[in-house]
Amino acid sequence: MPQQSGPPPGSTSTTPRWRAWLERVDPGLLATRRAPKAALVITGGLAVGLGVVGNERFALLWAFGAVAVLLFARVWGEIAQRLTTYAVVIVAGAVAIVAGSVAGGATVGVAAAAMVAVAFGVRYLGCVGGQVAGAAPAVLLAFTLALLTSQGPDARVAELAGWVAGATLAALIDTLVWPAWPRRWVRADLRAGCAHTAGRLRTLASTPATTGGDGPTAAPTAPPGTNGTPGGVRGRIDVLARAMAVDASHFAFALDMADQLGELDDILDKLTGAASGTGTGDTG
Repeated sequence: MPQQSGPPPGSTSTTPRWRAWLERVDPGLLATRRAPKAALVITGGLAVGLGVVGNERFALLWAFGAVAVLLFARVWGEIAQRLTTYAVVIVAGAVAIVAGSVAGGATVGVAAAAMVAVAFGVRYLGCVGGQVAGAAPAVLLAFTLALLTSQGPDARVAELAGWVAGATLAALIDTLVWPAWPRRWVRADLRAGCAHTAGRLRTLASTPATTGGDGPTAAPTAPPGTNGTPGGVRGRIDVLARAMAVDASHFAFALDMADQLGELDDILDKLTGAASGTGTGDTG
């Protein structure tokens, strides 16, 4: 089973300079992870479709199935959740291909009306949740491709076979080979924020005991290289949401928790200042 393959975006201070730059321009290395996978699956599909199967429609739909999964869809979660979502995308895409092929063989008015209806319906379903919104572009691509390049019922079996083969291989590679773990990164950032705040609370609690000679206890550090300040945590969640091409509200709980940590940090700033003043007076 794949393990978490990298730290949260921008969270490591000991990484090489080139990787730090790469994580700034590509948060989470999401594009860097997907680009070589797409190149491998797409070119492999064209080679198999044209050189082995000898069917252009099979090769075309294989390639676009891989493009839909690896470049258009935004699916996250644990392995089982990803595979389930990808399975739904593949089945919905197959239905969209059949519908697009039928509409493409009709009149221009029917094709235009079908395009408007499917585009509106698919995008509207994005309101259901983050996974649906992330998968919707892949289904829309399948319908549009079939609508514009339809060659009738005779090519439908080859089209469906190519779509299913390309999208399935792409889904397995995206899930099992060098995967990204956005939610794990968010949880790691929140743990770092909690550790940062807990460390400040321990330091503040130990301040009145400094006259006993033990001195204040050292605040526990956040995970190595991780900026655990609430502002840093919230900023990275926002950046990660933009990199995933989803609204940051999909991480609403994490954002709310980061805001709460920020408020607590502000309170601790005031209490620490007050405790420092009291401690100075007692010592004098």
